[in-house]
Amino acid sequence: MMSNLRSLTPKHSDNARNAGFVILIILLITWIFLSRIYKLDSAPAGLFFDESSIGYNAITILRSGQDEHGAPYPVYFKSVGDYKNPVYIYAVAIVFSLFGVSEFSLRFTSVMFFGVALFFGTLLISKIFSTRRIVVVFALIAFGFLPMFFTLSRISFEIISQLAVVSALNFFIWMIFNNPTAASHWVRNGVACGFLLGLSTYTYTTQRLVSSLTLVVLWLVFYKRENFRKLLLISLIFFLALVPFFIFANGNPGVVTERFNELSYVDDPIPPLQKAGLFIQNYKSYWLPDFLIIHGDPNLRHSTGHGGVVFITVFILFIVSFPVVLARARPRNFIYYVIASLVLTPVPAALITEGAPHALRSMLMGFYILLLSCYSVEWLVNARQYRALKTVLVTFLFFGLLFEAVNFELDYFLSYPSRSVEDFGSFDFRSALEFSLEHEPQKVVAVGLPPGGDAHVKFYSEIIENPQGIPIELGEFVEPAPGVCVLFHRKTDVESRLEQYSLSYDGFVSKNKLGPFEKMFDTKKTSGMIKVRCY
Repeated sequence: MMSNLRSLTPKHSDNARNAGFVILIILLITWIFLSRIYKLDSAPAGLFFDESSIGYNAITILRSGQDEHGAPYPVYFKSVGDYKNPVYIYAVAIVFSLFGVSEFSLRFTSVMFFGVALFFGTLLISKIFSTRRIVVVFALIAFGFLPMFFTLSRISFEIISQLAVVSALNFFIWMIFNNPTAASHWVRNGVACGFLLGLSTYTYTTQRLVSSLTLVVLWLVFYKRENFRKLLLISLIFFLALVPFFIFANGNPGVVTERFNELSYVDDPIPPLQKAGLFIQNYKSYWLPDFLIIHGDPNLRHSTGHGGVVFITVFILFIVSFPVVLARARPRNFIYYVIASLVLTPVPAALITEGAPHALRSMLMGFYILLLSCYSVEWLVNARQYRALKTVLVTFLFFGLLFEAVNFELDYFLSYPSRSVEDFGSFDFRSALEFSLEHEPQKVVAVGLPPGGDAHVKFYSEIIENPQGIPIELGEFVEPAPGVCVLFHRKTDVESRLEQYSLSYDGFVSKNKLGPFEKMFDTKKTSGMIKVRCY
């Protein structure tokens, strides 16, 4: 009887541990999801014009199958100052069809892409470190709240689709080259790899070069006789996926490289040595602590300004990972692939003069830094000596990571909206336009808007109720007259020019109020960027 009880004890203990692990994972995923959708339409405060442009193009595609310029189902979308990549915009159109058109739905598309990235990223890590659940827990926390990922998964920028597609790509690369149980499915996995590698080209501009470099790395790292068919299949599917790209490029000469040529120094009439110096200077900036863990991207649309783009905990583990992976980690070829991908990721960004270091153009660095840091966690957990010290270090590691995550989120929701409001530049645009329409004027004229401001007018004209069909126009300046509402950006001279007229008007007052949570932390109220005078 006693022997039977003893034989059952380990099983019951394992069941309890399994249940505890599942509960922990569910709690973490719930925290990650809720933190993504909390105040999604108002933090950051106001849409950037790129977001409104994406939203408007998604509306026109959903309505008529054409972009805002009348092009039917375009490969790339002509927009404010550039051509936008298609994957994200078509995804927004699908989200709009399911949940309706709104600021929340627009940004929720990014949450969905991040969910895909989190799923495949965590799945990949669970395959690599299949015997160490604690590594999966670490990865889930770090991936879920890494500043770079968190910030860019709550705004409607194309870049988050790159993270999703590349996360899935890396999972299938592992499956086809390093998972013996999936050997019989090499064709399926090869097709998935080639398709995702090709699809990634349509996610973000710098990925066009990164995807080609990735294919070269795959051949260099994984080539051997038994992998030749796999690599050939991946290459074939990749080039097939690029057919729409080449058709578009052929039909629109110069368009594909136009934006790059504007921002890059590659074709500038300067000596080659000076170009090399610029490249080294830019490339180096992506590896400096100031970018990675101290300040991040100076553009507050890309980073919050509170810490760097990765957590200090993750960065330390990343540094430790190099002697660990070089000495111990298996399989070697996948490690070489990850390191090569990390080294190559900032290369396209370093070819561009403007904005270095740039969090969007280097987003995949966060993915590979996080992946390598997991090897350090595994090494630490597997250490057989100094068990007491190991326990202390692992405990300190997790508490440090949780502290950084909570501290980052508190700053994000309490301080970041007011700190970044001018960088987004449109806070209160919707409320101001609704205020104008409530006055039932003969027309609303938006004047003095910053570059790209017309995208806000187009997008909000589509989502705000206007049953009387009151005209909403764009202009440089309009003389005030009875029956006219003038909407303008507060960072212009429009208000001082309007003061020269003695007509009475009703002015818009922001309805933005602090919630109980914000009041508890004495949060600074976010100031509106848009003003209205209805005459």
